[in-house]
Amino acid sequence: MKSTVLDCARSRRMINDCRTALKLSNAENRSAKEDDRFRWGMKALVVGGDPEMVDVFSQLFSELDIETDGCVLEPAAIDRLSSGKFEALVLDVDDVAGYANILKRIKAGHQNRNLLVFVVASDSRAQEAAFASGDAFIIRRPLDQSQVRDVLRREYGRMLGDSQAYFRLAVELPVSILRGSGNLLQCTTTNLSQSGMAIRTPSPLDIGEQLAVAFTVPNTDVSVNADGTVIWDDRHGRAGIRFQCSSPVTQLYFFEWLHDHFFIRFDRMQTELSLAHDIQATLVPTISFQTSRFEVYGKSLPSIEMGGDLIDVVEGDGGLLAYVADVSGHGLPAGQLMGMLKTAFRVSLQFHQEPVALLESADRILPSVKGPGMYATVALLHFNGSVQAEYALAGHVPILHYRRRSRDTVRLAMEQFPLGLIPGGSYASERVSYSPGDLFLMLTDGLTETAGETGEEFGLARLEQLLVERATEPLQRIWELVMGGVKQHGMQRDDQSLLLLRVRDRTPGSTTRSSCLEEVLA
Repeated sequence: MKSTVLDCARSRRMINDCRTALKLSNAENRSAKEDDRFRWGMKALVVGGDPEMVDVFSQLFSELDIETDGCVLEPAAIDRLSSGKFEALVLDVDDVAGYANILKRIKAGHQNRNLLVFVVASDSRAQEAAFASGDAFIIRRPLDQSQVRDVLRREYGRMLGDSQAYFRLAVELPVSILRGSGNLLQCTTTNLSQSGMAIRTPSPLDIGEQLAVAFTVPNTDVSVNADGTVIWDDRHGRAGIRFQCSSPVTQLYFFEWLHDHFFIRFDRMQTELSLAHDIQATLVPTISFQTSRFEVYGKSLPSIEMGGDLIDVVEGDGGLLAYVADVSGHGLPAGQLMGMLKTAFRVSLQFHQEPVALLESADRILPSVKGPGMYATVALLHFNGSVQAEYALAGHVPILHYRRRSRDTVRLAMEQFPLGLIPGGSYASERVSYSPGDLFLMLTDGLTETAGETGEEFGLARLEQLLVERATEPLQRIWELVMGGVKQHGMQRDDQSLLLLRVRDRTPGSTTRSSCLEEVLA
């Protein structure tokens, strides 16, 4: 008995340590996601609480590969503008009482002085807003998405040009630095922009020190001579220099070279994003169908063109398997691993593997096909024709089970490690009784962890309350209500996926589908 208690304590301690590691890994992945998607630093700030306005501009900025940040209150907007660089500001003057103070702060500031301002206003406030905002674009309500799209695309060049001025090319070039003392240093750049560079230097530099800078543009005979000023030095061999080319002609050639690299990378990113979007649509289609026993509806919303969330439902041999997975990270690496996981599950199901064996086989496969630190959480639900469903979770958000007879909701949770995280893991499953009219909700943490203005997360309690109140409505409508509530609560920062399954009364009827599910077990 004592040994069993100790084993249990060790297991719980390991799980707690794992949770801490996952939080750190998720923070790193979120940072990596932002770097992968928005390489040019193009960002827009949307200020206002109108869900329609936020949704319209977030979607249209996303089409232009511009990251969207959002807030509702004046102090939060001023704080963001003071601490970050933005190319565009959308300001709802009907909703934000202190909008004039925000505009004044922009004019008084430095780094956002040139940002484009789009003011959203009703007819009664448009004239007032135009007077206060100066040269801002006034967009009147009701919002016409096609007209707003035209305005943003028309001004996209100005935003892109401003972003290009801040573009930093990661490149190693030899650069000569002549100090005021006459000491000549041979350094190497780590990144380069139109007016600045980061360098590796053999000796520390003094902040504010005036320098003479010289380097050659690669694959050309253009030699750049510039006057520079040290703006930072970490005292460990790295420093930053702001510089101005001495010759306007040389500056023109240098800018053209940077311009070419900017658009080469921009075009490459556009191609990658387009490919990612096509792969996402193929691997994670909307699921919508019903059989004589079940109704199913699910849809995934990636935070970027390709995410790491996966929803899937597989039928065969009179049973049904539904699962939701969340691969750590975002972009192509997460999407590739997500595709491998789906393939692994589907291949295993062809050999009629039970849920536990399904998880354990995937756990063995993932380490050989994933990058360091990557893993996948999974929630799985299996119906085999009995009066009980089998479920298993691997580091995932609980499944919510709405019980029609008692009109309440219970959480189906298990403490098990994510797949691919701990070598040689073993898994277990549990069973739950269900009745006709019961509803199962499976989701990813991109929904529950959506934070509002105060930092409060959306959580599970709101979902449980919604199920109790609206469980009898069509599944697509429930999906829309959940997503609408999450969107109103806060900005999307992560992939968001939701899969709903309702047990039907046993009545004869034909199976109807609106998705391309395969019956791989048949």
